[in-house]
Amino acid sequence: MLLRGIQTLELRVLRQNENAQKLAEHLEKHEKIEQVFYPGLKSHPGHKIAAGQMTGFGGVLAFSLKEISRT
Repeated sequence: MLLRGIQTLELRVLRQNENAQKLAEHLEKHEKIEQVFYPGLKSHPGHKIAAGQMTGFGGVLAFSLKEISRT
């Protein structure tokens, strides 16, 4: 099982990076999202460092929602 998984690992990691990037970009444009935390975004404070050190930005991201007004 381990050998079988290793054969597709590179492809799975590439897809993980691509999907996280697309999701981060989509969320960044969404009206109800306040901030997206993902080093693949140019708006991320550590983007330049991450771009220089990494070939992909990973599959983990976080975001915060805008406060909902209750009027």
